[in-house]
Amino acid sequence: MAEQSRVDHVVQDILAQGDDVRAFHFKDQWYDWRWVRQFIEKLEAEIAGSGIAANESIGVAPRNGPDFAATLLSSIGRLRQIVMIYAYQSPEAIAGRIRDLDLALVVLAKSDCTDVVMDAAGQCGTAVIAVSIDGCEIVGKGDGKQHHPTPPVPGIELLTSGTTGAPKHFLMTYPQLYRSMITENPTTTVSKTPGLHYYPFGNISGLYQLLPIVAVNRPVQMLDKFRIEDWVKYVETYRPPALGMPTAGYRMALEADVDANRLTSLKYFLTGASALDPNTHDEFVARYGRPILQSYGATEFGGVVAQMTIEDHQEFNGAKIRSVGRPWHGAKLRISDPATGEELPSGEIGRIDVISPRMSDDWIETTDLGMIDEDGFLYHHGRLDGAIMRGGFKVVPETISTTLTAHPAIATAAALGLPDQRLGEVPVIAYEVRPEFAPPAEDELAQFLADRLPKPSLPVRYLRLDRMPRTPSLKIDLGAVRRAFEERQASG
Repeated sequence: MAEQSRVDHVVQDILAQGDDVRAFHFKDQWYDWRWVRQFIEKLEAEIAGSGIAANESIGVAPRNGPDFAATLLSSIGRLRQIVMIYAYQSPEAIAGRIRDLDLALVVLAKSDCTDVVMDAAGQCGTAVIAVSIDGCEIVGKGDGKQHHPTPPVPGIELLTSGTTGAPKHFLMTYPQLYRSMITENPTTTVSKTPGLHYYPFGNISGLYQLLPIVAVNRPVQMLDKFRIEDWVKYVETYRPPALGMPTAGYRMALEADVDANRLTSLKYFLTGASALDPNTHDEFVARYGRPILQSYGATEFGGVVAQMTIEDHQEFNGAKIRSVGRPWHGAKLRISDPATGEELPSGEIGRIDVISPRMSDDWIETTDLGMIDEDGFLYHHGRLDGAIMRGGFKVVPETISTTLTAHPAIATAAALGLPDQRLGEVPVIAYEVRPEFAPPAEDELAQFLADRLPKPSLPVRYLRLDRMPRTPSLKIDLGAVRRAFEERQASG
């Protein structure tokens, strides 16, 4: 429990900064720590006035902004049990989650307090506090009954990735959060310049990006969502030596034709959260002449467990550039046979298993495919759970999509399996065309893949989308891609 007391002490130190010290820059305005403390004081008064018990878990549906940054810092500083709700979904979906969770209190953006959401809260006896930059207030009374008390070791029930379906909750206790996000975070840098924040708060990435910045008393340049022009302006203004962005950002930079002279301070780039398309990687490095250092992590690991460092990159003269690095901060990695669980030797592709000491000493069997080379570097090879079984042949969707993005006209692509009465499943692929190219004919794309892939991997259907659907953390939304195929099929 020692580490649990330390995380609230860290937050208390953060909140004790001088009144006029800059805290958050958001939409062309600075908010100082006086503003943060005044916001928190009002919020805590509203929580006390809601009538919920001190040991109740509360739900938070955070949108990026100083209001929810203050809300989360206040709750962490009080070691309050938080249950995250995904804010970037329809009012009906938010209402559904409120019914499912049946909490005593939820904190929502004022804009999310729609009639359907408030009706759902009323049916569950859930109190509602609406927050915005302008303040907060109780907008829905609870029933005063016990709902979900805090567990023995409280923390934050974070949302795992929504890439392949509805996000799921995963509890990260405060001792685990302290170790993962403050003491072992590879992005922690002591500096007087603002750090950049753009990942959504609802999943681990948002907190993982915020806490290391504020923990070393740096101000935060906060974006409501990632935009390549905002990212470039940040680089021009503050001239960091290295900076990360989502994997999708690299394609955005190429499409925007960002002038390399605007990025001269950067010695290397960082990325993680999802796999970077190899073709995008190579095109970006060729254009900008600096390496992209990748990492591997997940909510279930408490963050990053493998990281390519600039030292490793230089030691191997760039030969490991496609790797997501070697184990980080005591993590252990192995590759196993998905069917037998037997550990595989270096150089063979199988299931990635992880021990993340910040979470536990047990092996975590992932749904990712990977390979570890003779020097201990991990290479990510797609998702095991997304594999398509086509008449007895196993097809890896990422192999299809990566191959198609090698076509000069294709910006990005996503392959998945759809049910087939005869073969069980068949691969289909959606794609987005680069803006400077005319859409290629489907026959041309089919031939391009046929020249490069075995027959079982060839898609039976192609779907061109104007823009590939993405989650707020900019991963391709495979659920939305699947629905697009189903809608196309239904319409004939």
